[in-house]
Amino acid sequence: MKKELDIILKSILEDAKQGYIKTTLGGIRVGFNTTIENKNVYLGEQKYTLEINNYDLLLDKIEKYLFTLLKSNHKWLEVPSRNITNQFDINTLRDYIAYLFLYMTPYDFKHPESFFDRYRDFLLDQTFSMPQEYDLELLDCKMHIIREEQDYGQETPYALVPILEKEIDGKVCKYVLPYLRYGISYENGEKTCFLYAIQNHNQKYTSEEERVFQKKMERKLYKLSSKLPQEYSDTVNSFVFSENVLLAVLEKLEISSLVIGKNQPLKTMVKENVFTNHTIPEGMSKSKLQSLGYVFDVDRIIHNVTTKFLLTSKRCSYQNPNYQYQDLNEGYGMLKNYHLGYEVENKYIAEIYDSIINTEKQQHR
Repeated sequence: MKKELDIILKSILEDAKQGYIKTTLGGIRVGFNTTIENKNVYLGEQKYTLEINNYDLLLDKIEKYLFTLLKSNHKWLEVPSRNITNQFDINTLRDYIAYLFLYMTPYDFKHPESFFDRYRDFLLDQTFSMPQEYDLELLDCKMHIIREEQDYGQETPYALVPILEKEIDGKVCKYVLPYLRYGISYENGEKTCFLYAIQNHNQKYTSEEERVFQKKMERKLYKLSSKLPQEYSDTVNSFVFSENVLLAVLEKLEISSLVIGKNQPLKTMVKENVFTNHTIPEGMSKSKLQSLGYVFDVDRIIHNVTTKFLLTSKRCSYQNPNYQYQDLNEGYGMLKNYHLGYEVENKYIAEIYDSIINTEKQQHR
């Protein structure tokens, strides 16, 4: 496979220099320059530069990642070229590699070998493969935590999904909290969790009881922002709830570090290119165009992808002072649990940790 990977990688790097990486169906409007072993091999006018210090080593890392993916039977195998040909040809392998570049931070552009190692770890990890169940007294419901495979094109192979659930008049009512796209890897010999995205879930109800339950949960989640400083007013309570659930299950497993991918420039570039290149038809209302998929608030979307995502983690640190937020390097932040013994003042957030960490009873479906 090494010979094929050499051809694939060099073609991707050439495309990136031009600002458009070709894929099986269309392409990705992103770009970066590349230096290989201190030589400007693919140098264009792009903002970021991929620094490959050892080209053969990088090919080895990519090959190991691909072998892991091909053996995994994971949803990430289902890229368009695979669906078209139903086989793993050179176009399929190229798609697998091309899309992964979207999730690099500026730090990863300088250390691509460790980046591919990390994503291989993400695929292999089975930490949350078993569902969990906990009682939440203040919310008057149970909380289930499940792991879901993600489709190719999402930031990580898996997402952790907390779900609030209660049976009312014989009907099971659910409130699905935002998805946490995460991965677990070994950094300097220590098990570390990486968080790349939090995505909201649009609630659906199948009964009047479930609709009422969901509204009740929204009112209770509002209490997570009690006594919150103005600087965090732009954060979303449900997002904060989900991230605190992740922190608590990690603490239960004695994983002290949550690394936040706060800056993925190519992913931001994709959104800017997709949403700003619309040709707006004349004579149609804004609401009609929005219903057809047109986007008019690109700045807000980019703000949510970067600033608000990072602010959510900083709010977690503020409301649970046992965690301290710090910048690790370019493109990453970290929430580190120093086990300082501080009391969590917000009772709803405190219950997340009490229910998960201090309760021996943990049920599996």
